[in-house]
Amino acid sequence: MPTPIPRCSSLTMASHMDPRGQFRIGQVSRLSGVPPETLRSWEARYQAVRPARTPGGFRLYSPDDVERLKLIRALTDLGNPVGTIANLDAKSLRDRLAGVGSGLSDDQVAAIAIDGGLPESVRRVANALQDLRLAARYEKVGDYRPEFTASLVELESLLSMLSAVGR
Repeated sequence: MPTPIPRCSSLTMASHMDPRGQFRIGQVSRLSGVPPETLRSWEARYQAVRPARTPGGFRLYSPDDVERLKLIRALTDLGNPVGTIANLDAKSLRDRLAGVGSGLSDDQVAAIAIDGGLPESVRRVANALQDLRLAARYEKVGDYRPEFTASLVELESLLSMLSAVGR
């Protein structure tokens, strides 16, 4: 299962920014969950992000860079090779992440939610998934879009496994 993406509100992110609204590599690592060595590698090999530099050569990442890195990390955790996704824009990354779920349709999730032969816990997961999918459609997820999408994918996969075991 993919590693959860660290949750960071815009307020939390703002508290880590320097006066120019940018982050140093250690801060980006903590916010995105990507180790500094990996950040440098993704930058050098794949140009996944192109941080600004201080006169002393330190990397300075923008909030958009942090979002990209969270999305890339979520997708690599799901098995996507970084080289195939590093140059995609943020919208394409979000779309790809949203499409990675279990493949269960809304009708299949609804059927699981009401299936009396399945354990109550499986039906509760299906109901929660229905609510999350509805929220995602209406984009009621605000600052948590990458984290929300990764959680939705994780929940879809879990429901798929649980419903198969519960039969």
